[in-house]
Amino acid sequence: MELRSGFERLEAMIDVNEVYLRAADAEKESKKRSLFIGAIGREGYRLLKALVAPDLPNSRTYEELKKCITDNLIAKPSAVGESYQLSQLKQEPSESLAFFMSRIKLKATKCDFGTSYYDRMVRDKFIHGMHNEKIRSMLINDASVTTSALALEKAMDRENSDQVRNHGSLLCTCNLIYDLRV
Repeated sequence: MELRSGFERLEAMIDVNEVYLRAADAEKESKKRSLFIGAIGREGYRLLKALVAPDLPNSRTYEELKKCITDNLIAKPSAVGESYQLSQLKQEPSESLAFFMSRIKLKATKCDFGTSYYDRMVRDKFIHGMHNEKIRSMLINDASVTTSALALEKAMDRENSDQVRNHGSLLCTCNLIYDLRV
């Protein structure tokens, strides 16, 4: 698992480096290559050097170096394996609905669902995996919940109204106790 998270961090680093190169307006090949080598750090450079041996990384283009890293070090996820992991997601007791939705979306992007099926799977997993039974039941019985965004919005509205109602009940109970003491 630790190795996999390292590959995911490397993949994210390459994506961030692409954004940085555009922001830095790095059009010269040597500048792109230097920024990339600097971004991957000492350990990344050692790996890259071994992958391009007997050449040195400075003798390769930026695109060649990026392809070398992605082809050799970033594991291609299995859509079936990612889909299975998605099916196992459950909301943690202390996890907000919004954060749970973001975890689902992150995992679902690797499942190769396609654009039309993606949102339905995210919506269904969100409803299925949430820990609040009342909210789940409300969403299941609401035919207007057609997208993941609507599911999240309605779930958060219900959660907020429940919290306000519970907070109001608590205040009434506290006032009653206070009145009885006085």
